[in-house]
Amino acid sequence: MDEDFGPLIFRRLWCGRKLKPEDVEALSHLHWVPQSIAAKSTFNPGTNLCILASGLAVRQRAEGPGVRQMTAVVLPGDTCSYEFVTGSAPTTVLRALTDCKAMQASLEDVVSLVEQRPAILQALLSHLAVDHAVTEELVTSISTRSALERTAHFLCELEFRLRRMGLANNGQFSLSMTQAEIGVYLGLSAVHVNRTLQELRKRGALSTRGNRLTLDLEQMRSIAGFVPDYLTEATADAPRRFDA
Repeated sequence: MDEDFGPLIFRRLWCGRKLKPEDVEALSHLHWVPQSIAAKSTFNPGTNLCILASGLAVRQRAEGPGVRQMTAVVLPGDTCSYEFVTGSAPTTVLRALTDCKAMQASLEDVVSLVEQRPAILQALLSHLAVDHAVTEELVTSISTRSALERTAHFLCELEFRLRRMGLANNGQFSLSMTQAEIGVYLGLSAVHVNRTLQELRKRGALSTRGNRLTLDLEQMRSIAGFVPDYLTEATADAPRRFDA
């Protein structure tokens, strides 16, 4: 619990500025069931509202033995699945890249709450729209951007999304994805990802220490042609305190 902000997992919802403090308070009082997910395992929240509390996960599709495509990177604060909105079976599976923790609330409890506080549904649908835009941007990257631009754009996007959650600062953040996993997401080979990261380092746009990355944001955004409008439910630099 972040007393300066409210429950950390709701920070992305709060960033959208569609909710009042009392909406977030009501959301925090739902019956949330914690779930621990081991790294490399899959999980399925079904029709529950599921928000990732910590760790790193992906949505992926399996297209045959050994063939898979990641369609989304799920970060803390993200809604893991939208089956609770659509009611249809998902076409992807959720896979934890690291040890993860998630919080789940039943569909019945969520429906009861949004009937009383419709702004919460508006905020969740805003999540869905932005996440759809992220997937569209990934398709654009794979089809039109060079490997260098594609990788730079991905890192800029991650920095923005993590900063929104207070998990990146001054272009610095941790990323527990292997080069092979980045390659699967971006449609590149691990060797190509390695060469691209080396080129970004050579240009001074990126420095790494273990899984800790530091971006020269101005240079990286220039290489990527990164414009974060598609990510903005409001702003990455959200207010630190509730008004009430």
